Amino acid sequence: MLDKEELRKLISTVATSLGKDAVFIEKDYYQTLMLQKISNISEKLVFKGGTSLSKCYKLINRFSEDIDISAKCKLTEGERRRFYHAIIDSAAEIGLSFPDTTKTKSKRLYNRFEFEYESAVTNGLDSLIIETNYDVPVYPIRVMKIPDFIGDYFESYELEVPTELGLVPLKMNVQEPIRTFIDKVFALCDYHIKNEQAGHSRHMYDITVLFSMMKINDEFTELFAKVREERSHSIMSPSAAYEIDLQELFLEVINDEVYKKDYENVTMHLIYEHKPYIEVQKTLQDIYKTGFLK
Repeated sequence: MLDKEELRKLISTVATSLGKDAVFIEKDYYQTLMLQKISNISEKLVFKGGTSLSKCYKLINRFSEDIDISAKCKLTEGERRRFYHAIIDSAAEIGLSFPDTTKTKSKRLYNRFEFEYESAVTNGLDSLIIETNYDVPVYPIRVMKIPDFIGDYFESYELEVPTELGLVPLKMNVQEPIRTFIDKVFALCDYHIKNEQAGHSRHMYDITVLFSMMKINDEFTELFAKVREERSHSIMSPSAAYEIDLQELFLEVINDEVYKKDYENVTMHLIYEHKPYIEVQKTLQDIYKTGFLK
């Protein structure tokens, strides 16, 4: 890898060229290195969530800080344990530390890994968060190229990426946007039920951007029903329970503006466009009017 000063200069150059915050360029670099490692752990693993929408599909205009990993099938306890240790080992290989191991367990269906690295940009510590959730299989998926900001910069000048960066061509399983849209609708309602709105208003932004690309047809409603049935068996998704009036719950999220403070204080600082809360709220109202949540 490049030494710290060389990396800082490169990140600064790329940030200026792409018009993005240098901190985001650096975090994206470490995200990509981790995804390279994760892609080699097992072909059962799937990259999903907001970061996949941003990095792979280029559908949302915000920086996504977390790497969300699931599986395309149910995993055995042995597989979960093996993947858990492989992720920790992979982080160590690219220079990330794992200061608090008490928050994760190898047998869990869900884990949140909070790794740290010494930032070349800020000269302090920064974090890289990986969330693994094997509770519900993910589909549909496709194999996609995983781009990165630094690679995009070199490609724009038709230059080879320096081998010292450790960036190599990368492809892996990625969840399709239609399923991510559905998952995020449930996530928005789940966090409201749990009264854990802080840090989760980003789902509102993603949902509103994706909605313009969704076709609410028979195929969509069938997938939505299938996902709800599977999530209804999970304690992690209380909004999917059939005794919950999801349509009314979604309306409550809109009318009570439960995510407004977090959206304005957190999410708006992560997006690269001007999209005020009132605009997002209007799109959520349009989603409600489609009736697919009934």
